Amino acid sequence: MDYIFVDPPYVDKVQYGELNFVWEAWLGMEGGWLKDEVVVNPYRGKSTEGWDRDMRAALAVCFASLKPRRWLSLCYHDTDPATWTRIQNMLLDVGFEIHSVTVLDPRQKSFNQRQAEKVVKSDLVVNCRKPRPGDLTRDGNGGEVGLVSHRVREILIETLSHLGGQTRDRLWDIVLKRLLKRGQMAEHAFDHILDDVAFRSESSRWFLKEEFEALSQGDIKNEEAAGAALLRFARLRCAGVPANFAATIALSSPRLAEGEIDESEVENHIKIRLIDDKSVAKKFELGGRMKGVEFYDCLFFYLTRWLKARPSGQTPRRNLAEFLEEYLVHFKDGDKWLYRVPDAAEAEALRKSRQTGLGRRIRQYIAFLRGEGDFPSERRPDPKTLFAWLKHCANFGLAEEGVLVFEKGGMTVFLSQLPVESRYDAEDYYAQCRRKAAKPTDEDDEEVDSGDIAESDED
Repeated sequence: MDYIFVDPPYVDKVQYGELNFVWEAWLGMEGGWLKDEVVVNPYRGKSTEGWDRDMRAALAVCFASLKPRRWLSLCYHDTDPATWTRIQNMLLDVGFEIHSVTVLDPRQKSFNQRQAEKVVKSDLVVNCRKPRPGDLTRDGNGGEVGLVSHRVREILIETLSHLGGQTRDRLWDIVLKRLLKRGQMAEHAFDHILDDVAFRSESSRWFLKEEFEALSQGDIKNEEAAGAALLRFARLRCAGVPANFAATIALSSPRLAEGEIDESEVENHIKIRLIDDKSVAKKFELGGRMKGVEFYDCLFFYLTRWLKARPSGQTPRRNLAEFLEEYLVHFKDGDKWLYRVPDAAEAEALRKSRQTGLGRRIRQYIAFLRGEGDFPSERRPDPKTLFAWLKHCANFGLAEEGVLVFEKGGMTVFLSQLPVESRYDAEDYYAQCRRKAAKPTDEDDEEVDSGDIAESDED
């Protein structure tokens, strides 16, 4: 036998009625098979211990029936972490390897499935393989509540950081898939952990608390360290230093990359310290100055040099693309987008935006406008906040984001509620974003220089 697909009877510890009773009565079927049913039903004398014993026996028969390296798919779901822990341990104990977990999500749902949070809304399919004798089997290393709870917290934060506005059942499925795939499932207080890291909006969708609050001190410290290194790297690259030398100097000799670059000092440092071949060192010269660096240049430095030098627990939780524009200014040069070091006024504005989480809130709102999630209605930006967001987008190269804020974010509706001067400024910021995003306005306006960047205030 090559493959077994198992769909055990639905287990509900609150409703003990048989879901298929009416169907069987209509077909005239006898109910004798019910005595062997694997179900929890105290009215029929079927306990959790009996369910555990019978399920384990059924899975053992499946394991014995399969040829080595053949597969079993277990279709099941429950909202109880304890039951999932038992299922995982049963599969591992009888000898299966858990390889992947997928979701069976019905297109049509019942009223309870649409409205209630703690009901089964989809099934998970746990795909397991019978190993050959001598194969290394995957060992479940979960079991300790503290370790598993920490892992659940990490998964929830990571998921909601990338895409907020998820329902509880969706988050539950994601956590289950990640834990089961690694054999790490154990009993834990899922709802307590979820309440601790996120809040539920009026639409019953969950959002990471940190997305709408000031950054935690740990996040600030880790990202500031990364941001400072990226600023040094960008200064050196703009001074014409090759990427490999710029990366080395930014990490090992940061003094040379602070403030205004002394090109002669940097050039001599490279010749003496970084080039072993004297004949090559003698011919070395810095390249010409550049207006800015490209994203892949920053990504090379961040992934291959900076992250590798950082100990565990001291790296930013967010991806580089999510925070790079909070340290470097994104601008368009011809048909290319580049990054440059901010001037003093820009640096202060970016610092304040990091402290208040402004960048995160803008990204969360933009994801909502693009249809990639939900946004709590009680936290929708008012006219003053939208104006500040539009100004920030125009000044720091978030051109497409600025266009969305103005066109779909409510700015056109609220425009009349702004003072006349702010209204003209908002239209000017919008025009700048349109031009930079290669979406020309109806009138062929000349490019407006942003000039001195004022502070991007936030409510």
